[in-house]
Amino acid sequence: MQAKEYAKDVALLLKDSDTSVRDSAAKALGNMQAKEYAKDVALLLKDSNYSVRDSAADALGNMQAKEYAKDVALLLKNSDTSVRNSAARALAKLGKQDLSVITQILEAVLRSYPEERGTPRFLAHFLSAGEPNIQILLQWVGSPKTIPNKPSYEDGKKALEIFDKTWKVLNESTPLLRQELAEAIAKVVGLKIWKAGDINILQSHYNNLKGYTQAEAVKSVIQNLEYWKWIFAAKDTILIHITFWLALIFAYPKFPQVQAIFFWNPWVRRILGMGYVGFLLTWVPFFRRKLLEPFKFSLLADAGLDNFNPAGYFLESNVQIPPETLQPLQGESARQRRWGRQTQIN
Repeated sequence: MQAKEYAKDVALLLKDSDTSVRDSAAKALGNMQAKEYAKDVALLLKDSNYSVRDSAADALGNMQAKEYAKDVALLLKNSDTSVRNSAARALAKLGKQDLSVITQILEAVLRSYPEERGTPRFLAHFLSAGEPNIQILLQWVGSPKTIPNKPSYEDGKKALEIFDKTWKVLNESTPLLRQELAEAIAKVVGLKIWKAGDINILQSHYNNLKGYTQAEAVKSVIQNLEYWKWIFAAKDTILIHITFWLALIFAYPKFPQVQAIFFWNPWVRRILGMGYVGFLLTWVPFFRRKLLEPFKFSLLADAGLDNFNPAGYFLESNVQIPPETLQPLQGESARQRRWGRQTQIN
């Protein structure tokens, strides 16, 4: 018989000085599923008597008082076997749990004897209801038989993100889990798969691990990434600078503004050109021709190439040019052909 109308009177007995009365009252309220008194029953989870704690845990499970799951999970670390079993049964009734409860269960795993760790680990899996992030966490902490061997960059980064989130819900009630998580962080960070874009998550772990020996390993990786970050930044800057000046060189012959501002002003070439632009314009033939291209017509106008007679150019010379090699001279390419053609000396 569930005389729920008397639940209020039964709840008054939860504060009775007699252990058996408190124990019976907790059981009765649990059987009534009188969830409105869950707060009062939860206070008995810290009762000095193990039997009362046992009954309180069972009662909260029957009441589906999910908001007290974390308090029930703390009993998994109790020294009394019956209390631990009651807590496990109650949690199973409360259904899927969040990370704050799972971490308490994992702390209980680490406090158990090795041969007894299977049950609370299974409970952690069961209460996670297959939640992917918790499943990844369970691969690394909670005394797993093996840990992932050489995970990919994506898996490693995901693990670090989950570790960071997990660390933030840990407190003084989970010292063993903190230590194991610190070791897991150091192992993942030591994979040497990180990029400059991962500095923020690594810095967060370094801040979390201050006071732990593993912090130095994380710091070392951050310093190495920062060094390469500056190298890549310098490389990108140089490439942008080269691209900018190449664009100016190709635009130079057609745009007087570019000519006046960037090329005819020696100070602009020296300062913005960072020294190498002026050198290349002087010593690289292609760039030198580009620099002289706007003056090509003026330079060739005085040469009178249309009236040039190569056959009579060196009348007093012993050098003669075979007629079959004569070609009209046009611009700079013609001069190159003139000086590069074969000659015969009598």
